[in-house]
Parts: sequence; C-alpha cells; structure tokens
Amino acid sequence: MQTKYFKFLAYFSFIISLIYGFYHIIKAFDFVKEAYIYTGIFALIFLNLSLLFSLLKFKKTRNYPKILGIFAAFWAILHFLNYF
Repeated sequence: MQTKYFKFLAYFSFIISLIYGFYHIIKAFDFVKEAYIYTGIFALIFLNLSLLFSLLKFKKTRNYPKILGIFAAFWAILHFLNYF
C-alpha cells in the first residue's frame, strides 16, 4: 500500500471516532457522563496508537505518530473541557 492510503486510513479512523462518539453522546440520557467516557476512551486510543507507531517507525507509517498525536490532543482537549 502507498503512504497516502495509510494517511487516509488515519483520517478515516478519526472521522469514524467522531461519528461514533457524537452519536452515543447525543443518544445518551446523561450527556456529561457519556461525553466524559467517549472523549477519554478515544484520547487514550489515539495516544497509544501514536506511541505504538513512533516505536515501530515503519517507512510507510512515518507520519502516523504526528497525525494520531494531533487526534489524541483533540480528544484530550474535549475531555478536559468537559470539566468546565
């Protein structure tokens, strides 16, 4: 696979996490609890994926740590904004 397909896969996983998270947050009875749970879960998933790909350092996935780190930061910021 080419590098652009790996980037597309990273962006696609982020879009799917947005759709899945916001769907369950809107559908839930307790908005704050669900937002806290899903933003935390996705922040941890993208952070761990970023760490994994930074340790592996494959040639085709060399941009993954940067991209997945940005996605993890997005979910972490939403997670901590949930406190306010």
